[in-house]
Amino acid sequence: MGALINLEQANRVLEIGLLCTLNENKGRPYLEEVVGFQLNMDKPIPKLPANRPVALFPYNSANIGLCNTCSCTFK
Repeated sequence: MGALINLEQANRVLEIGLLCTLNENKGRPYLEEVVGFQLNMDKPIPKLPANRPVALFPYNSANIGLCNTCSCTFK
């Protein structure tokens, strides 16, 4: 897989994506920053927090019928 995918870029995209999911606005990058992080590989990405807050509204797709038409199951 390493020949098809640049692992450094893949890790960078994942880290940027995680930054975009932060609950607090102060840590979440603006769209312009996200594009800049991806276009300029030398631009440092802010560090992710050591831990994430607990979800306020846990989501389980099995409870709302999203998995009725596919083969995913939860136990």
